[in-house]
Amino acid sequence: MKKANVALDEDREKRKNYLSGKRVIAYEMIFSAGNFNKDFETTYNKNGTTRQQILTGFTLTQSVSIQSKEVNKIEKLS
Repeated sequence: MKKANVALDEDREKRKNYLSGKRVIAYEMIFSAGNFNKDFETTYNKNGTTRQQILTGFTLTQSVSIQSKEVNKIEKLS
């Protein structure tokens, strides 16, 4: 979990630097909280019902949105 948070922080900084280079102001960048999801592999019985779910790992996601009055500038980034 600690490694995942470090990686998330590093990725956030990369995105901030990229967006700053495109003249997006820091207060226009809105980063969501990190979201952890468990990943499973599901096996099924012959009749198609779930037999078991095996935890295969985790996925960490975070989104960023930009709130700006300079619509044309932001539109060019998308």
